[in-house]
Amino acid sequence: MKFQLYADGGYSMSADFGAFAYVVLQDGELLHKHAEKIEHETNNRAEIKAIMYGVQSLPDNSEVEVFSDSQYALGVLSGRYKAKKNPDLVNKYKKMVATKHMDVSYNWVRGHNGDEWNELCDQLCNEAAGIDLNEKPSRPKGNPSSLADMEYNELIDLYKAVRTELERRNTEIECLIKEDTKYEHRRINETEGQGLS
Repeated sequence: MKFQLYADGGYSMSADFGAFAYVVLQDGELLHKHAEKIEHETNNRAEIKAIMYGVQSLPDNSEVEVFSDSQYALGVLSGRYKAKKNPDLVNKYKKMVATKHMDVSYNWVRGHNGDEWNELCDQLCNEAAGIDLNEKPSRPKGNPSSLADMEYNELIDLYKAVRTELERRNTEIECLIKEDTKYEHRRINETEGQGLS
């Protein structure tokens, strides 16, 4: 049997609770939906649990297309990324998939971009948690959160910004070095010219 599974998780670090949700579809028809509140977890664990419990709800020997807006969860569960954190959940998931003889494919969807089923999962998460998990707490100026507290997509954006800035500065430094080299050449040539006269 072939199914489509949309999964989402959200977590408020300040409140220390969140939720995960999934919806199961077959031929575009909604078969089942589930959401659950969780505590003392992280956003990434919520995203993994959404996929894990969704796949677990399906019959053995199923073919399932998983859709998630979490590149991290898709990456560690598909094996594209090494699970440095959350190996307990990742190993449990992989064992479950093997035991149930599931054929799973993984697809990324952009979050909060109008996808009907992704939006439904997001709504179910917020309802289960009792708060809007998408609302980012305001961070005090001059006191950024640690890298460990940042969402995966925030880290990617930060990495891209840092890489772009480093490339800009490297180009600037290379230009300065070239100018310095030309200046040194001029100075040497002028000194040699003075010595000849």
